[in-house]
Amino acid sequence: MSRSTGGKICTIFVEDIPDAMDRAAILRLFVKFGVVRDVFIPRKRSKTGKRFGFVRYNCSVAAEVAIQKTNGVWMHDKELRVKFADYHRNKGKQLLKKANTLASTPGRVTLSA
Repeated sequence: MSRSTGGKICTIFVEDIPDAMDRAAILRLFVKFGVVRDVFIPRKRSKTGKRFGFVRYNCSVAAEVAIQKTNGVWMHDKELRVKFADYHRNKGKQLLKKANTLASTPGRVTLSA
């Protein structure tokens, strides 16, 4: 899978991070594949109760290699699932819901461009 980012930051999604791994441990794992711009592990968990996080590279090639090398790797008692982050998965649904809410608000006038 190839992804061109046009020089932009490329983000990968890491799922099922063991509780024993912190930000520094994730950084040590992923810095092997390129310059890591940022590591973020939210405090909340996924809907299935798994810890997850994001690793950012400034190079899509480094991100792709990181995915290939770390997806399915066992860390402590968990098998990591690593893929390109998909920020827009639910964006369309959220925009539609917001539009429907605004359109159904009594007394609300919307202007179209």
